[in-house]
Amino acid sequence: PLPAVVYRCIQYLDARGAVIEEGIFRLSGSNLVIKQLKERFDNEGDINLLEDEQYHDIHAVASMLKAYLRELPTSILTRDLHLQFVAVTEMNSQAEKIAALSELVPRLPQANATLLKYLIAFLIKVINNADQNKMTVRNVGIVFSPTLTIPAPIFALFLQNYEAIFGIAPEEYELPSPMSFEEPREMVPPVD
Repeated sequence: PLPAVVYRCIQYLDARGAVIEEGIFRLSGSNLVIKQLKERFDNEGDINLLEDEQYHDIHAVASMLKAYLRELPTSILTRDLHLQFVAVTEMNSQAEKIAALSELVPRLPQANATLLKYLIAFLIKVINNADQNKMTVRNVGIVFSPTLTIPAPIFALFLQNYEAIFGIAPEEYELPSPMSFEEPREMVPPVD
């Protein structure tokens, strides 16, 4: 249950080498391109950006992804669990914090947990190329912590302790097949 726009943006950014692009997620793309892409996703539901005939600047795609995440109706950590995630920052040891997060993440609704796992796994690829793109854990946190309303210390823990928190290595995290994203957003009864 991953939104098509998130899947397609990350798929495109990954395939187009955005992880080595200096300033990825910090430099803004063209507002016109972002608006056009957003309208297309709103109208068409799912656009395979890799097969699209039009070239899309990776900074515009990255900016659209950030805009989508910023406009989520509620926190990815949910209203119910947000304070429990925040409380982790008060714990004394790193091990305690990681253990608490590894217990909280599975309590998130499946859609939230899937989005968080997939996004963080991709951002780890970005951080692993910080020597080229200048996007360190700190810089990625500066961009995404407020975007997702996740406290910066928690966001850093997600980035630096992925396997311990999510129970899988970030490079092994497989996304559900994109076929599941080609269904219409609203449930429409099948016509016989």
